[in-house]
Amino acid sequence: SRLIDISKIKNDNSLIVISPKNFHIILSSFIMPEYDRVSIAHELGHYILHSAFGQTPILADRYGSDPCEWEANWFASALLIPKDLLEQKIQEHNANRWIIASLFKIKTHYLEQRCEQLGINLR
Repeated sequence: SRLIDISKIKNDNSLIVISPKNFHIILSSFIMPEYDRVSIAHELGHYILHSAFGQTPILADRYGSDPCEWEANWFASALLIPKDLLEQKIQEHNANRWIIASLFKIKTHYLEQRCEQLGINLR
């Protein structure tokens, strides 16, 4: 297994995975707390998808745009806004994006991104 050099940890890191059950999600103090749920879900995506539940040590940077970041974004979206539940809420609330976003405790733009991923039209 690989060791992580603690001296290389920077303020730009958002996830540190050392081993199974030994990982740290670092939330930015510069981002509004409403985004913490999305950030945590995103970092859990890295933990599950890219470290294989901690089997592979990783340091994830806060600012990335590679395929691993896209995968973590998709994971976070699916975790926070499951397709079946989203479709149910769209029906129940006449596709009102503000009500639906508040039910999922997310910002409307994040809801709109999830709908776009799934090919769902919001009015």
